[in-house]
Amino acid sequence: MPIYRVAETIRPGRDLFDVVIIDEASQSVPEALLLAYLARKLVVVGDDKQISPEYVGIDREDVNHLRARYLGDMPHSDAFGVDQSFFDLAEIRCQGRICLREHFRCMPEIIQFSNALCYPAGPLIPLRQYGGSRLSPVVSARYIPGGYLKGSNQKVSNPPEAEAIVEELCRIHVSTAYQGKTFGVISLQGQSQAREIEALLFQRLGPEAMEARQLVCGDAYAFQGDERDVIFLSLVSAPSESRRIGTLTDEASRRRFNVAMSRGRDQVVLFHSATLNDLSPKCLRHALLQYCQNPVVGQMMEVNGCPPSNLRDLASTTDRDRIRAPEPFDSWFEVDVFLRLDARNYCVLPQYEVAGCRIDLVVQGMERRVAVECDGDRWHGADRYEEDMTRQRMLERCGWKFWRVRGSAFYLDPNGALESLWRFLEQEGVFPAGYEPVGRPRDPIVLRMNPSRDAAW
Repeated sequence: MPIYRVAETIRPGRDLFDVVIIDEASQSVPEALLLAYLARKLVVVGDDKQISPEYVGIDREDVNHLRARYLGDMPHSDAFGVDQSFFDLAEIRCQGRICLREHFRCMPEIIQFSNALCYPAGPLIPLRQYGGSRLSPVVSARYIPGGYLKGSNQKVSNPPEAEAIVEELCRIHVSTAYQGKTFGVISLQGQSQAREIEALLFQRLGPEAMEARQLVCGDAYAFQGDERDVIFLSLVSAPSESRRIGTLTDEASRRRFNVAMSRGRDQVVLFHSATLNDLSPKCLRHALLQYCQNPVVGQMMEVNGCPPSNLRDLASTTDRDRIRAPEPFDSWFEVDVFLRLDARNYCVLPQYEVAGCRIDLVVQGMERRVAVECDGDRWHGADRYEEDMTRQRMLERCGWKFWRVRGSAFYLDPNGALESLWRFLEQEGVFPAGYEPVGRPRDPIVLRMNPSRDAAW
C-alpha cells in the first residue's frame, strides 16, 4: 500500500510485522521514516540513479530552521532535508547493501545507454534476449528539420516535433508489427510538449485507442516506476538566433535522462530538432543524441587488458600442461574457440554473466546473441551435471537455446567441427562486425562444447 494508506490504517507500534519491504524508496520523502516503526527488519529497495521527489515551493531555510530546532541532537540530522529521499537515509543507517545487477525490462541496446551514463562501474546485465517479435531498429533518432521553440522556460514546446510524433504514433497504431504493444511519450524539457502531443492524439487517435495502448504523455517523473513497449522521446530543444541551447550536466538531469531512456521495453525513438553541432559535447542531450544515432551493444576488444593478438601468441607458446588458461577463461579450449571466432571478426564476450550464471563465450551481434558453454568431456559427476541442467533450464526460460560441439571433435578437425557453427550463425542472424545486414532474428542459441579427456591442452 502507499505511504498515506499506511498512515491512515496502521497504528505505529513495536514489532507489528517481522519484515516490511519499502519499494521505490528513492521516490519516498523523509516522512516515510514512520515505516521504520512497523517492523523489526526493513528491506529498502531503490535506485539512487533514478529521479527523486522535487520539493516545489518549499523554502529551504524554513526546513533548515525546523531541523536545527527539533532534530539537532539526532545523529546525521543534516540528512533530513529537501535533497534526501528515504533511500538516502537508509544508505546512511542500514548495513548490508545488495546491488542487483540483472535487468529484466529493456532490450540490451536500450539499457546500454543507462549503463554508460549511470552504471559504468557495475553495468546492468540485460536478461531480455532477441526473439522473433523484436522490433527493429531498437534505438533510433528521427531528425525533424525546421523545429522551433514556442514559449519560454519550462512552458516551452516544439510544434514540429509534436506533429511528427503524433503522425508516427498514428502510423504504427495500425501496423501489424506493433499489434498489442503499449506506447508512451516522454518530453525531455518541461511538460508543455507532452500536453500538446496528448491534445493532438485525442483529436487524431481518439481516447479509446489511447486507452487500449495505455498511451501516456508526460515527463520522466510521470514514468518513474512505469514502462511501455515503445517509448518516443522528444528532445524539444531547438537552435535559434535569439536563444542558446543550455548545457545539462547536473546530477538531477542525469537521473532524469536515465529514467526517460530506460522506460521502453522493446523500442525507443528520439525525435530531435537540434543536431550534435548545436549541442555542447558536455551536455547530456549530446550524449543521448549521439547514442541514438549510433546505438551499440558493449563489445570487448580486449580480454583483461590483453588484445586478441597477444592472446593468440600466448595460446601458441604456453605449456598448457602446467599453466592454466588466462582469466577470465576456464580452459584453453575456450581460448582456442574464442580465437577462431575473433579471427572471423565476431564480437565475443568470455565468461558472460547472466541471471547469476556465467556462460563461457557469447558471440554477439547487433540483433542476436549466441552463447558458448564449455562443459568438457572430463566428467564432472552427477551433481555437476544436474547443476548444469538446472542452469540450462533457467536460461531456456530467458529465451536461450543450446547447441553443442564436443572438444574431441574440435581437436580432431577444428575446421570441420566449426563448419556447422558458421552456417548456424548466419542462419540465426549473428554476423561479423561490418557485415551485419538489417533483418529480423529468431531466438538466441547456446553452444555447448565438451573438451576431450585426451585433448591437448
